[in-house]
Amino acid sequence: VNWDYIGSSIWRFIDTGLARLYDGKSSEIPTERGQKVKIDMRLSWMWLLFFGLSSQFYATTGLIISVRGHLHLFQHANIIYSAGMFVSCFISWACMVGWISRGNWKETVFFLMFALGITGMSIATLHQRHLRSAFGVFGLWAIFVQVFRNGVLYNDFTVLFEDPPITGLVVGSVGLFVVVARYRILQRARKLVQADKKRYEAVWERVQRDAASGAVFCDLQRAVDAFPIREMSHQHMNRGGDESLQPYEFGSGLVPSFMKGRRVADQEMMMRASRSPSRSPSFGGRSPSGDTLLKIRQPVSSLDQLYAQSLCLAPIFKDKVKGWAMESQGMFPMKDRHIGKATGQVFVRWDRIAGRADKEAQIKWPGVKKIDRCIEKLTRSYGEDVSLVVDVTRESIIFEEISHITSCLKTIASDQEVEVVRCKNRMSPHYSGSETAGFRNLMLNVRIRNADTLRLGVELHVSELQLILKDFAEIKSDDGHRRYREFRNARAE
Repeated sequence: VNWDYIGSSIWRFIDTGLARLYDGKSSEIPTERGQKVKIDMRLSWMWLLFFGLSSQFYATTGLIISVRGHLHLFQHANIIYSAGMFVSCFISWACMVGWISRGNWKETVFFLMFALGITGMSIATLHQRHLRSAFGVFGLWAIFVQVFRNGVLYNDFTVLFEDPPITGLVVGSVGLFVVVARYRILQRARKLVQADKKRYEAVWERVQRDAASGAVFCDLQRAVDAFPIREMSHQHMNRGGDESLQPYEFGSGLVPSFMKGRRVADQEMMMRASRSPSRSPSFGGRSPSGDTLLKIRQPVSSLDQLYAQSLCLAPIFKDKVKGWAMESQGMFPMKDRHIGKATGQVFVRWDRIAGRADKEAQIKWPGVKKIDRCIEKLTRSYGEDVSLVVDVTRESIIFEEISHITSCLKTIASDQEVEVVRCKNRMSPHYSGSETAGFRNLMLNVRIRNADTLRLGVELHVSELQLILKDFAEIKSDDGHRRYREFRNARAE
C-alpha cells in the first residue's frame, strides 16, 4: 500500500493551507479506513481583505511616506498616515461583520478585539501628542489579541511559536523605542535649564515671602478676573474695514505718522495686505462687480497676511504699551547692558525718560516674532492653523513689584480702545512653573480698536503683552534664553 502525505490533524500554516484562516474552523483528518472528508480550501473574502489587501496597503502607504520624507515633503505625511490607519480600521470592522454573517463567533471575537485596537490607533493619529504612547499600547494590545486568539479561543499555544505575533512585536518595539528615546531627550532638556529653574524658583520663594499676607496675589487675581474673556484668541480679518470711515489717501496727511516715511507704493501695499489676502484693488472688500470677497471676521489663513497686519499694528501697539507703562511705573530694557545686577541687563522706568529722544533710542524693543519660530509653532503645536498664532506682535513691560502689575492691569481695563481676549496668570501661587522652566509672568492677548486700526483693517489682530517682575527679567539672559529654546525644542513646543 502506498501512502501519500496530505496533512496533519490541524492545518497550521497559511502557505500550506491553514484551514482555520480560510473558513474559520480547525479541520481534523479521520483515521478510519474508507472515511472521506471535504475541506473547502477556497479563500474567504475576509481573508483576502485582511491578509491580502491590507498588507499590500500597509506596504504602499509606508513606501509613499518614506519617499516623501526622503524628498523632504513632510506636509502631507500625517494625512497619508492617518488615511492609512482609517482604511485599516474600516477593513477590520468589515471583516468582523463578515464573520458574524458566517456565524463564526471565534473569528468575530478576534476581529472585534483587533478592530478596537486599530480604531484607538486611528484616533491617536488625530492627536499627535499621544501618538508615541499609542504605538506602544497598540503593540501590546496586538500581542495580547494574538495570544488570546490562539491560546484561549483555539486552545493551541504552540501556534504562537510557529506563527508569532509579528505585527504586535514590531509596532510594540517601535513604540517602546520612541518612548524611551523621548524620555532620554526630555531628561537632557531638563538638565539644560535646571540651574536657571532653581534661580527662578528661589526668586519666586522670595517674592512669596515678601508678600506673606497673600493680599497682593488676591488683588492681582481680582484684576485678572475683571477682564470679560468671551472667546478663544484667534487671528481674524474683517471684510475690508469700517466702510463708514474715509479711506486713506496714500501719500497724504491721512496716513498714520509711522507710515509717512515710506514710499506711497509701500504704504498702499502694507494696508491692502493687512486687510485682505485678495488681489482686488477695492478697499471695501468687494470685487469690481460688487460681490463680497470675504466674510466678516474670517480667520487669517496666510502667514503673509498675518505679518502684514503685524507690521501695520506694531507701532500703534507700542504707543499703547508706552502709555500703560507711564501710568504704572513700568520699565523697559536698555540696549547698553554693562552695569546690571545679575546679567548686566539695565531697566529704566518709562516715566523718567519719556520725551528724551536719546534715552528712548536706547530701549531694546522685542520686535515682530521671527518667521522661523512662527513656522516652528505652526507645525509643532497649531496643526498649521495660522489663526492660532497670536504673538507675532508682542511687547513686554517690566515691574519692580506685583502691585505695579496690578496697577497696569487696571489701566488696561480702563482703556476703552482695548479688548482683552485672553489672560494667563503665571504669577498665581497655584500655577506650576515646571512648564516654563520656573519662569513666571502675566500674559495678555489684546485687540486694539481705534480710528487707526479701523482704517488699516487690523482691529481684529491679536497682540501679546507680557508683564514681568524685574527679578525674573534679570535672570533671563541671552544664554538663559538660548538654553530655554533648546529645552522648548526638545519638547517640540
